[in-house]
Amino acid sequence: MLIYIAGKVTDLPEHIYKRKFDNAEHGLLLLKFRVVNPLKLPHNHDKSWKEYLREDLKALKKCDGAFMLYNWKDSRGALIEHWFAKRYNKTIIYQPNYISYK
Repeated sequence: MLIYIAGKVTDLPEHIYKRKFDNAEHGLLLLKFRVVNPLKLPHNHDKSWKEYLREDLKALKKCDGAFMLYNWKDSRGALIEHWFAKRYNKTIIYQPNYISYK
């Protein structure tokens, strides 16, 4: 199963959100998922929020499911990714609050 990681990035320090996404990726790989970490996608554009989201949704569309980091509800982009995953009948896995990958 190919799974996309979604969670809060905006307003977090880079080292914090990168660690959260990298740790989630590592854990999913250990569980034998194939993983799309949106932080590692090539983004060749003007770097606007909308362009990032557009490219991330293209990547999510190719996936079988989404892994929602525990903080996804605090992110406008992750809320959109969640809606998109539901709209396209993707499997959605929610990270438990007690596993926060600090």
